[in-house]
Amino acid sequence: LWPLQLICKSWRPSFVNRATDLIFSPKYKGDTGRHQWVMSDKERRKYMDEDPYADIDVSISFDWNMIKSFGRIYKKENLAKIPKDVHIGIFSGDMDPIGGNKSSKAKKLAERYKGLGLDKTELHIYKDARHELHNEVCREEYYRDLVTFFDNAIE
Repeated sequence: LWPLQLICKSWRPSFVNRATDLIFSPKYKGDTGRHQWVMSDKERRKYMDEDPYADIDVSISFDWNMIKSFGRIYKKENLAKIPKDVHIGIFSGDMDPIGGNKSSKAKKLAERYKGLGLDKTELHIYKDARHELHNEVCREEYYRDLVTFFDNAIE
């Protein structure tokens, strides 16, 4: 991506969202339409499909910087800089393809943080939920957990 980032950093290729649907959606047998991997709530998906401000194509620069950031975040020297008393919340749907099979990547991340002595790491996994928890059928539970997490973090 880096040559594209230098030449056309503001380019927003429309094929990226379509390609993401093609890659991740076949996992959800019997489901139809776009954004299957994003949320299971069909009414929310319909709303997203009809909203001209939803599902925007992100720029090459956004993708490039996100990929670079993930590479930097998990370097040992950067992990060592995380204060031991920081609150870390990991929230994942167990059907989110980004989070791994049954949230395996989210679980691994929580274990990694706890292994570094970051004992205030919380893992919340939501059954049958996909990528956008705020658009899932379990969103009320997710919002309660999120508010509780932040309330506990600031006490």
